[in-house]
Amino acid sequence: MRTSNKVALTILISVLVTGGFAALAYTGLFNVLETGFFSERVKTDQLVKLENISESITFWNQDNISRFDALSRDRNYQSVFSLTQREEEILYRTQSSDSLEDKLMGYRGIRIVDNDSNDPKVQYSTFAGDISGEEAGDDGRRLYKNWSQLADTFELDPTDQNSVAKTIFDGESQQIKYLLPIQDSGFVSRGWMIVYMNSEGIADRLTGDGLIAGAGGVQVIDSRGVIVDIRPEQVEAVNNDIDTLWPIDEVPVDFALLAQGVNDKFWLAGTIAKDGTWVGKLVPGRLLSFTTGIQVLLLATVFVSIALLLFLLLNIRPDRMEVLRGRINKLQVSLLRDWLENHEDRKLRLADLESRRDEVRQELHGGLGLHRTKQLEKADTLIDEGWTRIIEILAEKDIERGEESAGKAGATGPAAPPIGSKQRILIKILYLL
Repeated sequence: MRTSNKVALTILISVLVTGGFAALAYTGLFNVLETGFFSERVKTDQLVKLENISESITFWNQDNISRFDALSRDRNYQSVFSLTQREEEILYRTQSSDSLEDKLMGYRGIRIVDNDSNDPKVQYSTFAGDISGEEAGDDGRRLYKNWSQLADTFELDPTDQNSVAKTIFDGESQQIKYLLPIQDSGFVSRGWMIVYMNSEGIADRLTGDGLIAGAGGVQVIDSRGVIVDIRPEQVEAVNNDIDTLWPIDEVPVDFALLAQGVNDKFWLAGTIAKDGTWVGKLVPGRLLSFTTGIQVLLLATVFVSIALLLFLLLNIRPDRMEVLRGRINKLQVSLLRDWLENHEDRKLRLADLESRRDEVRQELHGGLGLHRTKQLEKADTLIDEGWTRIIEILAEKDIERGEESAGKAGATGPAAPPIGSKQRILIKILYLL
């Protein structure tokens, strides 16, 4: 079979098989592949990403607690419980707060509240609205409102020597609050330093770690934790179903369909970070199904694979006539080389070749071992074509020599007999065969 026929047959069969696969795929096979293989792989990848995100959030919380714990141990902050305030202490607190606001993404402010069980009092605050409007005479002490007079308060436990830092998530204000026990200058536990951060700090950390895209949002979910990769239009659906998927005092669902969003359903992957923070990640439903591009790629892969396999199978057994042609060419050249080597004293003439055509045919028949009549006829045709081509090459060579000799004779007189290069003739024959 000719190569062109093989290619045409390969393409035809590949198109038919690919068409059948496409019909099967769009009637349910794609769904089977998505459910059994593709979706599970995507879920596994998303859960791995979620673990990396939860680890990054844990480190972010630890960094913040370590930073603010150092502030709570600073004498300039512990002095807020003193009756008198030195000017350099007030200036230090102002400058440190300004520095945090400039350099720490998500930082909102600080409050220091005492341990008064009846009505805790704010001893220091960076929020202008907390100032009561009164100042304490010459010592420069600023007075603040009581804790109960503020709008965003929550219950505070009294502190003692065994109190430890806490992290509170506030979904209503979209803030993360760090509570650190603070002592006065006499090393007596006096209350809490409360540091307010918003979700922009987490988003900045995750973006810097390459875990979410720059447009990926972070939403604080009441007191449980945060959800990343969430869009504003998805917040309502999350809040409606979060109690089911993230039940308080239990564990979050690893991976579950959350709700139908705008133009797409989405899934919620959840885990608990090492510091106890509940961390979730929204996964668009399109990631768990074959997109049009993937479907086209699969069909193209099937087509190319089948085409290559068929072409390989068709060429495992070479075409018998091509093999025959190659063997005949080799035998012809071998015979010609033997004749040239054994007749160094004679010039190779066309008549000599023509007279040996039948002899060469018989020798080639014996060398090929052909027996069937149809094969002998094909072999004879190929032998005649090859031998005729050799004679044509030698004829062209004789004409070139004749023209060259005539030109030299006309210019310089009788020319020396031309010396034929048998090697060059043989090379030309080898090349053209």
